[in-house]
Amino acid sequence: MEADASPTIRSKPQVSLEAWGTLDQAEISRMILAEEYKPHPAFETWTKMKLPYQAPSCPPLPSWLQIRQATKTDNLHHNCMGSANEAETLLFLAENCPQLRIPTVLAVWTVEIQEGTCFCMMTKYIEGIRLELESEAFARFPIETQNVLCRKISEQIQQIRALPSEGYYGRVHRQGWLDPPNGVDIPDRASVCKNVTGPYSSYKEYISATKLAMEIALATRDQGEEFRPETVSNAEKFLRILPDWHPHEPKFTWMDPKLSNMIIRPIKGDDGKEDWEVYFLDWECSGWYPGWVQSFQIRGRVGVMLRDRTKPPYDAAGKWYPAYMYERNDAIRDEILKGFEPNPRKDIWDLTYHLTWTMY
Repeated sequence: MEADASPTIRSKPQVSLEAWGTLDQAEISRMILAEEYKPHPAFETWTKMKLPYQAPSCPPLPSWLQIRQATKTDNLHHNCMGSANEAETLLFLAENCPQLRIPTVLAVWTVEIQEGTCFCMMTKYIEGIRLELESEAFARFPIETQNVLCRKISEQIQQIRALPSEGYYGRVHRQGWLDPPNGVDIPDRASVCKNVTGPYSSYKEYISATKLAMEIALATRDQGEEFRPETVSNAEKFLRILPDWHPHEPKFTWMDPKLSNMIIRPIKGDDGKEDWEVYFLDWECSGWYPGWVQSFQIRGRVGVMLRDRTKPPYDAAGKWYPAYMYERNDAIRDEILKGFEPNPRKDIWDLTYHLTWTMY
């Protein structure tokens, strides 16, 4: 079927019949729920990585009991197939962009546990300062140090974007995603089935996939017999933006550039003055995306949230206090973007965020 990149949203009955073969909303809901419990496809259908993988420098693999004991207080992702995707991406970058500061993969393997197959990844430990979830520590640095860190972040991203395009949109080695990627906002909202999505050979195909995902997402959320007129209007405004949003040639993109996905390390520069190294974490959904996506992700993911501890917390443990945005967030984003996209389309950013929030 030819890619449909037109900005016209089809009717809800058309979308529902094509996606589920019925107009019965209760039946559609049952089908979507069944998909959530459907087993994942065979490993070899969504990755070219061969498991187990062990680097020559890898120490002996820990047992499952040792992993559980070491991660009692950490967030351990059970049945996380993303570890294999992330490892495959990290190995690709280590070979093709060796100066990039990223985790070094030592091993990837599977363990059969009661819940199913657990994918495990071991990397070298990175010494440094891990910024916490809301990155309050970043705001405590002097502004000049913040600017230096932003420039270091920008330099790393420029290295990624300098990778020669391989002429498609998707994961490394011309592969698609098992689950549509987070961050682009629209494609991942319709992950109602566990099939490989992509890769796409042209920008028109990428837009077509975005449109289809949007239509399915709207059909699962809108309980009426037809889409609401304002929903259709906002969706079509969004789709009309995409064809002329430049740059849109494939660029390798780090999809989750939160400050909390960085480890920073103070060093001495060549002149003896304070300098910094920055390491990037969390590469699961990264790959070849339209060139504009990286700046869009920085706009949506980079920022510092501060907590007002002069007011009562939301929880009894005193962990969550009322939050507010750091006043330098825009300056931080601009400093990072300066090195590779100094004049981003902020008008498109603002319109896109408004439209996607009002559609759902």
